[in-house]
Amino acid sequence: MDSFSSVNLVDLINAERAKEGLGKLEWTADLLRQDYKDTPWMFDSSDLDENGNYDPYKDPEVREPLEGAQKMADMGYATHGNGVGCSCVGSTKHDGDTIEQALRRHIQGYMNSPEHRAILMNAGSHSVTAAYAIGSDGTVYTAIRIGG
Repeated sequence: MDSFSSVNLVDLINAERAKEGLGKLEWTADLLRQDYKDTPWMFDSSDLDENGNYDPYKDPEVREPLEGAQKMADMGYATHGNGVGCSCVGSTKHDGDTIEQALRRHIQGYMNSPEHRAILMNAGSHSVTAAYAIGSDGTVYTAIRIGG
């Protein structure tokens, strides 16, 4: 299995949303950076780095999926508990698969789950943070958080 994929989870989600006539979700970190530039008074000082610059990765909406995917990989299983706290989490391992194939299978798995499909296909959602990590045994873990 390769260690990096040029396939973007957000693109895969947006492809599914397009099939339903829904708008694209935007990567949350970029939106948060712009929001901070436009309205810095609305952000908590805990979201600033040591130089006083806004760090979107300190925001739980962004940080939790990134940390969650890695935590699941480190633990060796997918879970909605144990502090992962994301809307959609999953894992898959098939020998010989590429990461792209594993990520596509994750998205199809979410689409086949009524609960996860409802989260990903919410017409009122406009932002997303999605991450994946690879466990030591080659299992690919995904963590996705959808925002309004």
